[in-house]
Amino acid sequence: MTGYGHHGHNEKVLHLFEQMKSYGLAPSSATYICLLKACGSIRAAEKGIEIHDEISKKGLLAEDNLLCTTLLDMYSKCGLLSKAQEVFDKLPFHDIVSWNTLITRYCQNNMNKEALRSYERMKQEEVSSDAITFASLLKACVSIGSLELGEHIHKEIQGKGLLQNDGILATSLVDMYVSCGSLVKATQVLEELHCQNEVSWTTLLTRFVQHGQGEEALKYFELMKLKGFSPTIATCLCILKACALQGALDRGQEIHADLIKEGELENNMVIGTALVDMYAKCGSLVKATQVLEELHCQNEVSWTTLLTRFVQHGQGEEALKYFELMKLKDFSPTIATCLCILKACALQGALDRGQEIHADLIKEGELENNMVIGTALVDMYAKCGALIEARKLFHEPLTRNVVSWGALLGGYAP
Repeated sequence: MTGYGHHGHNEKVLHLFEQMKSYGLAPSSATYICLLKACGSIRAAEKGIEIHDEISKKGLLAEDNLLCTTLLDMYSKCGLLSKAQEVFDKLPFHDIVSWNTLITRYCQNNMNKEALRSYERMKQEEVSSDAITFASLLKACVSIGSLELGEHIHKEIQGKGLLQNDGILATSLVDMYVSCGSLVKATQVLEELHCQNEVSWTTLLTRFVQHGQGEEALKYFELMKLKGFSPTIATCLCILKACALQGALDRGQEIHADLIKEGELENNMVIGTALVDMYAKCGSLVKATQVLEELHCQNEVSWTTLLTRFVQHGQGEEALKYFELMKLKDFSPTIATCLCILKACALQGALDRGQEIHADLIKEGELENNMVIGTALVDMYAKCGALIEARKLFHEPLTRNVVSWGALLGGYAP
């Protein structure tokens, strides 16, 4: 059973337990621990409650803290945090493992006040916090956007001397400062760390990009390389986004050249799509199409990325042309593709092409519960001058909203 659980075959674990009982074999605490882990992994709350009852009847909880903590974890993973708290409150004693389990699960379920309250109780019971405790609390600070609390936790971490040898905790701290808007403090923390690594640097760069600070991301990317850290795929993805933000085509081309040199483009669809997006956002649509055509691992996402950028640059005709090429290469249009091409039809006044898309959407049953597609169709018909068809669609129950009103009225504008 343990072997099956270790390899993620949790249904098999539960099946073997039933077989075990049919042979009259008595489960041990280790068996129950394995079963509870399986229930937590597949969120089998009902089965977990059944096992809990069985354990309680045998009186096993009073003497086995590991079993109790596993039970607590099972309820937490199943989203039954009130049951988890009940189990925790009945534990014979609270150690760091049980406290961390409770606090971590509260944070994962976005119950940050409960996590912080538990931490205060933990301190009152004089249980010493560790890196796992603080990493969870820093995530809670991010969720509630409390820089003040994050700074307080930072001081506690420093007081325990935990930062110098724990890269994961250090990265969580950098992430907290950036997420709470203190980019200066985040860079200061990173630069002072003895345990810097590619992950902590990439975390900082990613947050710069998420806050629209592409220039800072590019600056610290250079510093990262000067310190001897090699960019990972995640780093390159982040910097390609920074190049797109800043329109830094030259820097993007340098990354592209490095990726070719490292052989990273051959089978990496995500990187390929990011390159297409970067070139297109930097205004080099010719290069974007060239990159896409040379990719060995094209897919619907990479094609839709290119089509979307054509439309955003007002090149509806090119979008329609490459849409046909996409279909010739046997890639099926997604909803995102169809939305993009409907905009291209509206740009070009290509009513016939828009009607073809409309017919395909009806055939695929995509109009039944999709207000976004319905609104895009109203917009396309109105901009192509087919106001009767636009009005007809507008009066469909799922289509009418504020955006579709604007689309319809726009068709009447001179």
